[in-house]
Amino acid sequence: PVAVIMYAGLVFLFIPSGMYFNIHWELALKPFGWLLNILIGFTNRILYYIEHLPYSNWDKLWIYLPQYILLYGVIGCGIWAFINRSKLAFTTAISFLLIFCGSISLQQYLNFERRELVFFSLRKNSALAYLYEGNGFIMTDLTSTDKTWNFSINPAIDKSGSVIKQISKPLSQIRDDHYTLNNNYFQIANYRVLRWDKNFNRKTYSNLLKVDALLLSGNPKIKIVNLIKQIRFTNLLIDATNPDYKIKQWVEEAENLHLSVHVLKKSPAFIVKL
Repeated sequence: PVAVIMYAGLVFLFIPSGMYFNIHWELALKPFGWLLNILIGFTNRILYYIEHLPYSNWDKLWIYLPQYILLYGVIGCGIWAFINRSKLAFTTAISFLLIFCGSISLQQYLNFERRELVFFSLRKNSALAYLYEGNGFIMTDLTSTDKTWNFSINPAIDKSGSVIKQISKPLSQIRDDHYTLNNNYFQIANYRVLRWDKNFNRKTYSNLLKVDALLLSGNPKIKIVNLIKQIRFTNLLIDATNPDYKIKQWVEEAENLHLSVHVLKKSPAFIVKL
């Protein structure tokens, strides 16, 4: 039906309206349009039916190049076995299929064993995800209806094989068996993250704070040289909620001070294996 719809649609577009060459073309347009509409509706109903059949969708499955090769091997050997009645081809197809299923199972196991912290690189927003035991906790200023969420966050979570357990806004207070979020302080096991935003503009610390990652977010007023007098950190991260001129200024300051800095804008995400 798709080919018929395509060619019929082209013909329909070229049929003029009104009267030309003493022919009332509208007499042909109405039944032709009715037929085209019936064909489109029929095709949509068939596709909808197939889509909702049991096991018709293979959703949230990410396969890699070796697995693609195995699938093509199964298809090729299966066709070979069907045409030539070859036991060798049939055995090879089954072997490829078993290897493919084994690789998927291994991938699922590794996803469950995953323990990593992901600082997403976005255009204007900020997002951090903790992936563990097939679950995902996300701290972000985005909502699940934002285009950036569907384009950047959701595919990454699906690729990791994780299910989102909880979504939180910055400055929330959450205590879980696997992580703790207290306003701008986030801790997973022994890994500590401090999100430094404009709420820290008027704060000073008499004692030196120690964290693993320091995230500059929300356009705070701070110089790196003053920051290191209050905080010791391993990684300095700058997200996209800060203006470009300030990001450039901070990067130059950090490089002059020989500090490790990663900008979460127009660059790959920053991933910490835990």
